[in-house]
This record gives sequence, C-alpha cells and structure tokens, in this order.
Amino acid sequence: QLLIESIFLSATGAAVGLLLARWGDQLLLKLVSETSTPIPLDVHLDATVLAFTLGVMLFTGVLFGLIPALRATRLDLNIVLRGASRSISGAERSAHRLPMGKVLVGIQVAISLLLLVTAGLFVRSLQKLTAIPLGYNTEHLLMFRMNPQSDGYKSAAIPPLFDQMLAKFKMVPGVRGATVSENGLFYGNDSGDDISIVGSTPKSGQDMGVALDSVGPAYFQTIGIPVLTGRDVEQRDTAGTHHMWVNQSMSKYFFGDASPIGQHIVVHFSFGDGEYDVVGVVGDAKYNDLRGETDRRGYFSYFDPIVPLTDGVIAVRSAGDDAVVTSSIRQLIHETDPALSAPVFRTVPGLVDLKLVRDKLTARLSTFFGIVALVLACIGLYGVLSYNVTRRIGEMGVRMALGAQRSTILRLILRDALVVTGAGILIGLGAAWAATRVLGTMLFGLSPRDPLTMLGAAFVLIVVATLAAFILAWRASRVDPMTALRYE
Repeated sequence: QLLIESIFLSATGAAVGLLLARWGDQLLLKLVSETSTPIPLDVHLDATVLAFTLGVMLFTGVLFGLIPALRATRLDLNIVLRGASRSISGAERSAHRLPMGKVLVGIQVAISLLLLVTAGLFVRSLQKLTAIPLGYNTEHLLMFRMNPQSDGYKSAAIPPLFDQMLAKFKMVPGVRGATVSENGLFYGNDSGDDISIVGSTPKSGQDMGVALDSVGPAYFQTIGIPVLTGRDVEQRDTAGTHHMWVNQSMSKYFFGDASPIGQHIVVHFSFGDGEYDVVGVVGDAKYNDLRGETDRRGYFSYFDPIVPLTDGVIAVRSAGDDAVVTSSIRQLIHETDPALSAPVFRTVPGLVDLKLVRDKLTARLSTFFGIVALVLACIGLYGVLSYNVTRRIGEMGVRMALGAQRSTILRLILRDALVVTGAGILIGLGAAWAATRVLGTMLFGLSPRDPLTMLGAAFVLIVVATLAAFILAWRASRVDPMTALRYE
C-alpha cells in the first residue's frame, strides 16, 4: 500500500512537472534570451524527454517508497499498543535521533547552497563585467557599417565617398558629430603588427606588438575618448601625412613617463614598413574585449590609408532623438545613391550584450535553478518538520499542560529546523569550496571561492529555511493542550 502511494505521488509530480514544462518552455527561452540575441534552443517535449521523465518518476517512487514501506512492515505491535506514556517518550527520543528524513533534507540543503553559491558567483561576475568603464560615453552613439565596394564602387572612389557622406551626416539635424573607423567598436574586427621606435633599442624579450586602427577626422571627440596630449585627427590628415596617435597604455609601455609626441614609430606591416610621427596621446578605451587588459593601441588617419580601404564603420553622435537621426541618415544615404545598402544601426551596449551572451545565459540559468533548489529544500524541511510535529503533538500537549510557554514550543521546533539547516549548510560550504574552483576561467574579477558570495548564500538559505519553519512552529505553538492530548 505504501509503495503504491509513493509511486502515485511520484507520478502526480511527474504529470504536473510535464504540464509546467509544456507551459513554461517559452518562458525559459525569454529568461535566457535577449530580444536582440535570441538563443536557438528547441525546448519542446519529445519522446526522449517523456521517457526520461517516466524513468525518473518510477525510480523516485520505488526508491523513496520502498524504504519506508519495508520499515512499516517491521513494526512491533506491542510497542504500538502500549499506551500514551511510551508513545510520548518514544516520540521525544526519536526527535533527538537522526532519521533518514532529516539526512535527506540536510543533503538537499547542501545541494541548494552549492547551487546558490554558483549562481551568486556568476551574477557577481556579470555585474563586474558590466561595470567596467569603456573609456567613452555610449549614450546616443550610433554605428553602422558601410561597404561601398560590395555595392559596386571602385577602391579609389571609396575615400571621397566617405568624405562626402561624413560632411552630409554632420548637417543632419540632431547630429553632434560623425566620423569613420576601419574596425569600429565591438564589431569583432581588429588588426595589429609589431613596431619599432626610431633611435631606441627594445629590451630583450619585449613584446613589440600593438593593436591598430584607422580613424577619421574628429574621431576621439565624436566617440568621447579624451585627447590627453597633442591633437585629434583633423581634415588635413590625408594621404602622405603619416601621423599616428597612441593610447595611454602604449605610451606608458614604450615611453614611460616621457612624452611620445614627435617620436618616430615604424610599423612592420606584412607588406612592408611604414614610418609615422606621433602627434597625439589619447585615453585608453575598450574595443572588443571586456575581460582582458586594455590593448596597446595606435591609430592612423583613415584618409591616409596604408592599403586601399573598402569599407568602414560610421559612428554618429546624436543630440538625443536617435530614431529621428537614424531615419534621416537612411534617407540621406538613399538620396545620395540608391545603390548603397541600407544601414543597419548598432549601439555599443547592444554590441557589448552580444559579447556577454554566455555570461548572461549562465547567470540567469544558475540563478533560476538555485531558486528552484532553494524552494525544494524549504518544502522538504517543512515536510520533515511537519511529520515530526505530528508525531510529537502529544508530547507538546503534555509540555503545555505542565506549564510550558508557547515560546518554548516555538523554540523547540525552530531548533530542529536550524540544526538540519546548519548541518546542510556546513556540508554545502565544504562542497562549494571544493567544487567551485573549476569555475575560475568563467568568472571575471572574482575568486571562485569568494567568501562574501558563500556567506551571502548561506545567509539567504538560513533566512528562508527559518521562515518556512517558523510558519509551522507558530501553528504548533497555537495548538490547545487538550486537543493535543486527545491524540493519546
């Protein structure tokens, strides 16, 4: 009978779980996906999922129904029929033992803590990533790639076209600035080569590689990268000027505290060397990666090309109404040449989100499953305590009849809950300390054994478990002594 009841409960739970899964598949996708970066996951129920659920249901029902069923068949009828005093004392003694129910709940608490710690680590890592300063203001900064060569333009005609288009973009109402770059921000494109400094011998083993980009007039002003020394890229920086701008990291690495202005840098391209005069030092900025250190970066003028350029990323700084600006620019490009492809506008936050898809997915899923595990642990704790309270209801009636205060009964039940929860937390902290070290490569700016995260997860678990136990303890402390004694 007990085994059939257990399997029936397990089957009911499996049916409800499948029903929730049927309703919640799209909710799960929304939880882990962004509108701009949908994740192509097939979460529909199929034969494999149903077979797995059926197997888990049967295993759970048989395993956790068979053990108590076997114990029930070994009951001593003499003990059962002996009377109230033995029942009460037996219940009191059993309360101080470690029954299987408490062991299972303790394990459940430990697993919940492990999942909460993991979720906390991923959430805090994501927070640290999103809080990294990029080195420029991303508000009202619109970008789109133009590839005139794919639209039929010859290489020689592309620089004049960009020069013409930039002048038109700056005249659009609501545009504060417009410029161009070869690689753009967070577009995933980058280039780099080794350099040497005229009149300077590099140290043994020194890394001479730098990242490189070609940028248009007023690039640093438009993007919002501060010019620390020297000047911005200007309209006069055209073919033959051979000027270079370096960021702060590059300046510090190669020149220390000395000013690089006026220094001559030779870039060793794959097709030959090019010599450039440094005319400006600009602030550091994040280009494609949030996790790594800021690149040593050098900039050339887009209109002083090393090789013929075929495309570029246009950056437009608007005054506020981005929708009006994007509509005007689309219309302007179409009026200039209908053969030019319509622009696809991007923002830096949107492109950064694409870089953080894995981090967001991991943080959200781990948080979701951590909360589910927390709820299940509290349900298990409540069930075990409820069973123990039911068994000890006669004992509580005698205690209250002999003068015990309701607060004493309250403390009695809460103590049992905190003992089970505390034991589970200690086991969970040990498991988290041992297991989370494998997460080191997935975290940013955070130790996988971060004590603040572990203590925070333990505190949350204690608070929620105490709340679940308090509800039951409050009800038990309100039982009338005479009603409790009737159980005997």
